[in-house]
Amino acid sequence: MGLSDYQPRRSILDWPNDVVELADSLKVARFALVGTSGGAAYVAACALKIPERLTRVAIVNGLGPFDAPEVKESLPLHLRRLSFASRKTPWVMRFFLKRWRNLALRNPERFLARSFALFSSTETSLLTRADGGQNYLAGFVEAHRSGTQGSTCDMALLARPWGFSLEEITTTVHLWHGEADRAVPAAMGRYLASTIPNCQAKFLPGEEHTSLFLNHADEIFGVLIS
Repeated sequence: MGLSDYQPRRSILDWPNDVVELADSLKVARFALVGTSGGAAYVAACALKIPERLTRVAIVNGLGPFDAPEVKESLPLHLRRLSFASRKTPWVMRFFLKRWRNLALRNPERFLARSFALFSSTETSLLTRADGGQNYLAGFVEAHRSGTQGSTCDMALLARPWGFSLEEITTTVHLWHGEADRAVPAAMGRYLASTIPNCQAKFLPGEEHTSLFLNHADEIFGVLIS
């Protein structure tokens, strides 16, 4: 993503190696990790492969494995479509993302209006507070600076089997999930909580995909740095 070179045939389990390389270059021996949404898979991979480097691990409104029976039954239509397109017709995903990126570059206001239409009024209010909209726009543009191939690959990796067993994670994982999350159903969080052996989970009524992190950032980061 961003200025990173595209890595063909990468897997989710390749990610911990990148994290270690970055930490070593920064001379950081041990560190905490938090992953939101699709980042849950990558944090879980790090918890499995490099537990000796981690002080705390957290997942917030995390995506669960699409192939788990409990998860399949709860998938909303947009995730079913994403899963199918990512695995079966990646060219469709690249086309869609390219159009979305072009809109963000040429007409940022329209891009934000269309993006926020996917959120509830509560989340939109939170996102537009303190330049949240501009941060959202900047993040999307930067992620696709070198094209859409990387994010298309990422979606496909998340929609396929992740390549490792959550049951093998031995380190403690702290998990928060919003009960009102429409983007990533709470059933995914419950699957992660029940499958990761040492998972300390908290499900919050009324919180949505973006509102949970924004409303509970102090609590989440408090756990990470404690």
